[in-house]
Amino acid sequence: MKQSLIEYRFMANSAATIAPQPDRIGFAITMAIAGTLTIASTDLTTKWLTSDLSLWQLQSMRSAFGIIFLLVLLILMRKLPTIRMINTKAVIFRSVLMTASYLAFFTALAVLPIAVVAGGYFSAPLFMVLLSAVMLKESIGIWRLSSVLAGFIGVLLIVQPDPATFDLMLALPVICAFFYALTQVFTRKYCKEETPVAMSFWLAAVFLVSGILGIIGLALLPVSPEPDFLTRPLINLPLTPLLVLVAVSIASVAMHFALAAAYQNAPASLVSPLEYLYLPAAIVGGYLFFDEVPNAMALVGTAIIIMAGLTIAWRERLAAKQRVSVY
Repeated sequence: MKQSLIEYRFMANSAATIAPQPDRIGFAITMAIAGTLTIASTDLTTKWLTSDLSLWQLQSMRSAFGIIFLLVLLILMRKLPTIRMINTKAVIFRSVLMTASYLAFFTALAVLPIAVVAGGYFSAPLFMVLLSAVMLKESIGIWRLSSVLAGFIGVLLIVQPDPATFDLMLALPVICAFFYALTQVFTRKYCKEETPVAMSFWLAAVFLVSGILGIIGLALLPVSPEPDFLTRPLINLPLTPLLVLVAVSIASVAMHFALAAAYQNAPASLVSPLEYLYLPAAIVGGYLFFDEVPNAMALVGTAIIIMAGLTIAWRERLAAKQRVSVY
């Protein structure tokens, strides 16, 4: 399954509180760039796989391969007990929220240019600011509020809603971003004591269950005369796509450790801006492999979202310095 860039920030920060270590800035930057570019590559590969697979088969197979690889890795590292949950209900509900986010993401990836999907998805930090104010009672200064407003202008430029011709699919990246942001704020409020590995493992398990339920649901429904990404029946995957899917699943686990290492070895304010490398990588990859050329308004909207996100990261860095100076 595709793991979120910003989710690794939370996971790595949680892990860092368990096992603090001195900063290694060069290593952290290398890991952040490698992890970010790997995510862009796996998303491009997943987009290619969506031409044959249904959402539900992709969801279940990718999750199953990822779980198997993660279990083998944890057994070899003798860290299998780290998947144990402390608050079972909270972890499962968190996983359901994140599953909703990625169902929207994968569906959007199948039908929209990856640049549009990426631009809408990176509006998640804007939703986080608003949701943190509501759910965590965090204050929002003028800089953050201005960044949120500017970011949503960027979202409108990407989605370009027209009441006469509006397609709900265009809203999917933003829906994905909202559920992702809701997941992370929920995580901070109710799952702070959980290990990053436990959250990652049980998220993959819920992903797998959702895919299996989708496959069962399709089997019980009449076959669609014109099946699409949501309604395609189960197929026997040829060897090449199957091996590619296995590779993507393994890469998803590997990039988790790369990004976690990045956030463990450098301040989040240094690493998080590197996440935005995903956007130009997605745009270039979409052009090279799928002949996707985003229009000028979408590119302007993406640039605005990047600037809004970087402004929020800058303000977070200043706030963190102020908290340190107080103590």
